[in-house]
Amino acid sequence: MEKDQNPLQVFEQSNKIFLIIIIVISILGILLSSYLTYLHFKPSASKLCIFGEHFDCDIVNKSVYSELFGIPVAIFGGLTYLLFLTIAVLLLKNYDFTKIGRLIDEPITTKTAYHILFFLAIVSFAFSIYLTYVEAYILKTYCIFCLVSLSFIIVLFIISPFMIRNHKRNS
Repeated sequence: MEKDQNPLQVFEQSNKIFLIIIIVISILGILLSSYLTYLHFKPSASKLCIFGEHFDCDIVNKSVYSELFGIPVAIFGGLTYLLFLTIAVLLLKNYDFTKIGRLIDEPITTKTAYHILFFLAIVSFAFSIYLTYVEAYILKTYCIFCLVSLSFIIVLFIISPFMIRNHKRNS
């Protein structure tokens, strides 16, 4: 911490860094989810994603567990990353969330936005752990790209409560 910086500026600065991390991860996650969606619908097997008998994205990505309500899980992942990206960009730009609140007649604040990020991170983490369980114990093979996405979600899950804490201290 620089001598002329007060602690509140430090919390605000660390949240900016966290938001930039979320933006980068979200963009990478959208690209990854798009590729997994492509693989899901691709009729032939992908040679790029086979790393031995226990790492085969096609087995995972074309299994019955790869869809929810007939929609590929990768699409849900991409939409979730898009939501993370949108909220993070709005927070970084100090968007006035009360404007959205007025549109839907609900009180929405910056604090609410941070809590939504945290809630998204919890749900994403839980679902990613479930999918990893399916890979490990039911399918007995892993999708390397799914594991990369899991690592992205773990980072989001770890940093989101710190952002709430920093926002509380900065308010």
